[in-house]
Amino acid sequence: MGDALEQRWDDEVEGAWAAFRRRLGDRLAALEQEESLAVVVRSAEDDDEGAAPYCQAMAWGGRGLTVEAVSDTFLAAEHRVGPEGAERLRVLGFHPPSGEESPNHHLTVDQREADRAAWMVVGAVREVFGVLHPAFLLDDLTAAPGPDPGPEVPEASTWAVRDEHWPTDDHGPWFPDDGEDVRRAVHRVVRDLTGDEPEWDDDDDLPLLTDQARVWVVAASSLPRILLTCTLLTDVVDESRALVEANLLNRRHFGLTFLLDDRRLVVRRELGVSAFQPTEVRAELARLLEHVDRWVVELRERVGGRGAFDDAAAAPLASRGEGEPAGVDDAQQRRFAAAYDVMRELEREERGSADPATLARVFHHDRGLVMLALTATRAREAQDRRRAERQVEAERPALAKRFRASARYQRELRSRLRRALRITVQSAPRSEVTEQPGLFAEEDVRG
Repeated sequence: MGDALEQRWDDEVEGAWAAFRRRLGDRLAALEQEESLAVVVRSAEDDDEGAAPYCQAMAWGGRGLTVEAVSDTFLAAEHRVGPEGAERLRVLGFHPPSGEESPNHHLTVDQREADRAAWMVVGAVREVFGVLHPAFLLDDLTAAPGPDPGPEVPEASTWAVRDEHWPTDDHGPWFPDDGEDVRRAVHRVVRDLTGDEPEWDDDDDLPLLTDQARVWVVAASSLPRILLTCTLLTDVVDESRALVEANLLNRRHFGLTFLLDDRRLVVRRELGVSAFQPTEVRAELARLLEHVDRWVVELRERVGGRGAFDDAAAAPLASRGEGEPAGVDDAQQRRFAAAYDVMRELEREERGSADPATLARVFHHDRGLVMLALTATRAREAQDRRRAERQVEAERPALAKRFRASARYQRELRSRLRRALRITVQSAPRSEVTEQPGLFAEEDVRG
């Protein structure tokens, strides 16, 4: 086997194990109470003298997950792992057998640690039981009756992967040869995800647009790898706070990398796709496309800066300083930001679903907060109209249509906010509007 072919085989094996581990983690996280799952070495068969190697897991108590690797007590002689194997299982995190109560190597964790449990199972079957590939495992994750060498690599001349070469169950894997094959596969995934035909740029990179940002899909030219990247903000105002926010996001979102680079807040996700899993790539893309708009809005409020489609002359609220509306202090600005986020969340599922009375309650029947919301929607409408004009000039009709629709939505939202303002004014205590000086002296009134 040549070096190149050997390296490709190694990459494919690692990709297959990574995909198996992810599927196993998802399955363990979804186990119902007292439901169990077993992973058994397929190539071995039980005999009268002992069992084939296996790992098993059971969910219990609503939150607990017990993971076990079979011990030499039950293994057939030819499969026993001995002291070295037992030590390796201990290093992986298993506790040693403890008599009749726990005769196997075992560990109990919270079910939310399902990914850790999956990692331990994969380590046991690979490093201790010597399984070369997930195809040699019998488990509840796949329905294949035996080892599957994978589909033949297509020789397509277009970006689209031919349907006859695509995994029929959409779980993969599909094995690309080079960056062009990866782009073909990404093209198919994005088309299925968005419903539109993807448009690659001159550098063979794929931009995916949201309301606030642009997510880039970049396929490496020589290695089967994908980089998902998005610049959330440029010209960050408060860099110290931005570093704190990036660290917090890194803790909350496993697998994503948030970083501050030259006053730019960026999020990245790198995927190895030597064994291309359509569901995995689709899930990672969907995760970014779903959250980037919220990240841009929240970070712009907290650290200042500009989103991808913000005008160069438009300063965010966090950096306006002298340009802020008179009489708006930090406390009121925080109340407004919190109320505005609530309104956006209510509208996110269905635009127009928050009626004027609901909007009045969202803004605490505070006329000042409603007026700030009116100002914000007016500025957003003007901004979207300018964006639409720029897209028309750039001959991008689809994007121009999207920004015009957003502008129409902002205008309609402003109409509901005006009605909310009327409700707020009409519901105010009369003492707020009747403190007028008397037109006549008190004695004249009595007389």
